[in-house]
Formats: sequence, structure tokens, C-alpha cells
Amino acid sequence: MDAELIEQKVYFLLAKKIRKKGLKPNLKMTESIIKSGLIDSLGALELVAEIEEAFNISVLPDEMTEANFESISQIRDFIKNKLNG
Repeated sequence: MDAELIEQKVYFLLAKKIRKKGLKPNLKMTESIIKSGLIDSLGALELVAEIEEAFNISVLPDEMTEANFESISQIRDFIKNKLNG
């Protein structure tokens, strides 16, 4: 799966979560999704579960780090590495 398709899927998953909060999704690829308040820690855990399902990958507890899930671009890179690993 190419990086652009991964990015689009992640964007869609995040946008869906943000709309549920009554907000308009206006996401930048490098914007911090947690520090910006777009999702909270529970939302991040839900997002990880949705990513696991959408991409058929397993995210280990020690992989749930800010370095892997800070922004859409970091999530994309993490998923790409998991799929290629």
C-alpha cells in the first residue's frame, strides 16, 4: 500500500472522530493531533484500534508512542513500516 493511500485512510479515520465531537476536520499532515486537542487519550486508543482493523496490523503497547502517533504523517510512516516489516 502506498503512502498516499495510507495517509488518506488515516485522515478519514481522524476526520470521522473529529466530526463526532461536532468539530470541522481541518487537519494538517504534521499537526499534533493530541496537543491540538483534536482527540484525547481515549480517542487515541480508539484510533489505534481502528487503525489495527483498517490496516490489518497489530500495534504493540510499546509502539503506542508519541513518536508513532503524533501526527498523520507519523502515523502514516508507522503503518507503512508495519506493513513492510
